[in-house]
Amino acid sequence: MKFIGEHRIQEDTRFVHCNVYLPDNIADPGADTDKFLVYGTNGLLGYRTGAEVLSDIGGLSTSATAAAASLVAHVNQALDPTCFVTFATAATGNLAASTNAALTFNSTNGDLGATTVTTTSGINAVGTIHVDGTASQSGRLELSEDTDEGAHFVRIGVPALAGSINFVLPNDEGTDGYFLKTDGSGNTSWAEASGGGGIAFDGSTANGVLTFKDSDEATVEANMTYDGDDLTLTSSSASQPVLKMQSTHTHGGRAAELRFIKDAADTSNGEALGFITWYGDDDAGNNQQFIKIKGEIEESGSGNEGGKLTVYVASHDGSETQGLVVEDGDASGEVDVTLGNGSKSIVTCPGKLVAKTIQCFSANFFDDLGTTKHYVPLSTQSTSEQTSDGNTLVDFLAPCDLSIREVMLKLPASTTGSGNITAGIETSNIGATPTTKSSVETETVAVTSSNDNDIVHFRFNEATHATLGQNVCVTIQSDSDLSSSQNWYVNVIMELDWNTMHTGSSSVQTS
Repeated sequence: MKFIGEHRIQEDTRFVHCNVYLPDNIADPGADTDKFLVYGTNGLLGYRTGAEVLSDIGGLSTSATAAAASLVAHVNQALDPTCFVTFATAATGNLAASTNAALTFNSTNGDLGATTVTTTSGINAVGTIHVDGTASQSGRLELSEDTDEGAHFVRIGVPALAGSINFVLPNDEGTDGYFLKTDGSGNTSWAEASGGGGIAFDGSTANGVLTFKDSDEATVEANMTYDGDDLTLTSSSASQPVLKMQSTHTHGGRAAELRFIKDAADTSNGEALGFITWYGDDDAGNNQQFIKIKGEIEESGSGNEGGKLTVYVASHDGSETQGLVVEDGDASGEVDVTLGNGSKSIVTCPGKLVAKTIQCFSANFFDDLGTTKHYVPLSTQSTSEQTSDGNTLVDFLAPCDLSIREVMLKLPASTTGSGNITAGIETSNIGATPTTKSSVETETVAVTSSNDNDIVHFRFNEATHATLGQNVCVTIQSDSDLSSSQNWYVNVIMELDWNTMHTGSSSVQTS
């Protein structure tokens, strides 16, 4: 600064390699090193403390010091989207988040964490974005739809894994019609479908079933359709269509099976299980049911289950009429069969019918029964009953295995007393004398003098009483004298099992 007369002339002053001394009127800061040189509004230089400077620029309060601060807090960063806190790596531990933010910083490993991250412009990252799971929830990624469409989303979650899986996507968009395949190690690539270009379809029948034609073409069958409920096979060829079930497995008790399943929880007696029906046109062109087979539940009780099969035919006027019924009997192992329908039905057997038959043998006689055992004339219509066995009048030679089901006895018109009447069955073996009889079974019924002209039924069990070739006889005996000489009307009802008759060549049977 130079003076010329009373005037000051402003000049630029440069200090080069020399000491510069400030004016003497600047206060000495003394031992307080926390001082900053400032330029005052009056044009004078002065000192202010660090806290005063921070207060001047809107930082910490005058009561705080920069050296003592470990947390720099913004009033509300949610209201200031331009604010972001930078943490020094020299800080200690996890610094607390700012107001209204779940933001943490771990200076030990440099991790920046947030409970929720919301952005409208996307997230750009270098390296790996890691989504952790919890003790009860695996990590997952949710991609939301447009907000004007709704609130739905696509979620990609992680199942329980035995090891880490790394999926690597192809590095291009692929080719139209190609599919994404993996090499088994997570590396994916685009691949062409077998045969190339996908599958072509031959035919366009609605509900037509697809069948294989060649490597790149399937046939839409016009004559085989399925609408979700009905499978229909149609053919205009003779003896067609044919539904074949072919088994190539050899097994004595196993083969192909046509199975009907009624899977209902509340099935009951008489409930239908399935039908097989046959329809055809009558001469007026009306499609008519001619035959039906019905399977149903006869008895649904657990442990007592029984079935019923019925064959129906159109009977003369087109009405559905049962012609064959096979059904559960009233005992274990019993099956009852009904052939025909009504008294005018005819059952014809053009060949030999081998089965069990029920036959009735008349064995009437005239005598004073008294208390003596009488052998009824089973083998003849003679009234000559006997009081001893082994003769041609009373013995019946069994032509097959047989069972005496019942003996019917009509009491006389003048029953004078009361007592017990016993009917018995006796047999002798092949090779033994006819008089060497063994008692097989007896049945006893009590009668009184008031039972004049009543019928006594002696019901025997259904076991086999005599086998092929044995002599069999029926006895009647009372333990008291019921009347004088009277007519005794006797029927012996016998079941003959013709399946056990002799079918070999002429021979001698010794046992």
